[in-house]
Amino acid sequence: LFYNCGNYKSFGDKKFIPSVPAERVRRLISSSKAASLFPDLLSIYGAVQYDIFCLDKTTAELGFNSDGVTTYHSENVSKEDSDLVNRYMKEKKLEAWNTRLFKQQIDGKTALVIKSASINAGSTVDEFEGVQLVLEKGDYSEILLRKVAREYAANDKQKEVIDKYVDHFTTGDLQAHREASRVWIRDVDPAVEAFIGFFREYRDPAGMRAEFKGLVTAVNKEVSKKFSLLVEKAEQFLPRLPWGKAYEKDK
Repeated sequence: LFYNCGNYKSFGDKKFIPSVPAERVRRLISSSKAASLFPDLLSIYGAVQYDIFCLDKTTAELGFNSDGVTTYHSENVSKEDSDLVNRYMKEKKLEAWNTRLFKQQIDGKTALVIKSASINAGSTVDEFEGVQLVLEKGDYSEILLRKVAREYAANDKQKEVIDKYVDHFTTGDLQAHREASRVWIRDVDPAVEAFIGFFREYRDPAGMRAEFKGLVTAVNKEVSKKFSLLVEKAEQFLPRLPWGKAYEKDK
């Protein structure tokens, strides 16, 4: 899992830690070339060493802050708060993929603040079930401002995908990201494929908010030929799989 930028399993919520004593990791870091290039490296590692190896109740797995750890919510957000926000978003036909949830004091009143990732900033206030809710755009705006990918696109389809990504990151509109995906699948036989955005909600204990990921893959043409044949012959293979026709789509 060296490629994983976090210390919780990619497709689950359990924490993984190095299978060696903490002191051995410290010696590895101190003997590395990086330690000579970055004088502060050991002190930085020292600041996070405990958290890397800790397996107490609140850090051993992802969950609401009473039972685990999450950065999708502030520490004072309870499951009841999250459930209320989920009901609100369902009633308003809003989606939470690119949001975070915070409980804050605003003008002496407790409010649940739904922060949405976008370049555009702004906020609106609403009330639901007697609780003040604030919808706040502009979360991570400084990071989302970085737009340099378009000049490296190989064709017009890829440029269109990136344009729709830009629209999505600018406004926070998830529909723009869906439209990007529809164009993306029509980019036939690319040498390099890329996909970026908020998807896969399994890290949020509420199952609502998605992880931000960027994927880049170099296509293996020979393997792709085999998979293309598999797709072409799918209707012949499907009846032989160990489930009934009711589990398949009509087309």
